[in-house]
Amino acid sequence: RVRRERDRFVGFVLDGVERIPARDKLIGYARFVGPNALEVTGADGAVGHRVEFGRAVIATGSSPDVPQALRAAGDRLVINDDVFDWDDLPASVAVFGPGVIGLELGQALHRLGVAVHVFGRGGRVGPFQDAALQDYARRTLAAEFPLHPDARDVAVSRDGDGVEVHFTEHGQAQSVRVEYVLAATGRTPNVRGLGLERTGLELDARGIPLFDRHTLQCGDSHIFIAGDANADLPLLHEAADEGRIA
Repeated sequence: RVRRERDRFVGFVLDGVERIPARDKLIGYARFVGPNALEVTGADGAVGHRVEFGRAVIATGSSPDVPQALRAAGDRLVINDDVFDWDDLPASVAVFGPGVIGLELGQALHRLGVAVHVFGRGGRVGPFQDAALQDYARRTLAAEFPLHPDARDVAVSRDGDGVEVHFTEHGQAQSVRVEYVLAATGRTPNVRGLGLERTGLELDARGIPLFDRHTLQCGDSHIFIAGDANADLPLLHEAADEGRIA
């Protein structure tokens, strides 16, 4: 059912793009070459078009942010998208990232019979700001599956058909062996390589233009940024609303 819903929502986006008349659509890699101009490179790398614009909306989405320390898991490293392509469930999974996505998938896999370990850094779990809620969340989740909210010195290594996870908790060195490592460690806005430095926009430390979260306007410019690309509310329905606003 989840796959059907995913494909249905993605289908809306693809259909919307398909309905754009061919004369109004350029397919390629776009980069800003000035505050009012884009250069669109074709698939063959040749520069095909320069586009002068009166308004622009950046809606380039985001990509999974996977820590280098987890990459040693190789083909046993998955992200949240991959879980929904599994035809069967593994026996065990280490989930890194006790945020909303990591907790949702960790709980779901645990309740479907998978042995789950959830790892975090700094002791925080979920989006809760209140100290009492943080404490309640840690206690409640730890009663359901092994929760390591402040794992230190994490290292992973391939071990046959599985992955060995080494870490330190409360000063004690520990390790667990799992079939898969699930990285739910956040996402990075797709703003690199867009040439934003040529727009004159003020950028934050992550390279994202400073913008008004109510209007999506970048500074007082004619450029807007919507959806996951602005890293504000990375949720499908919020992205759709932001696109309309922009």
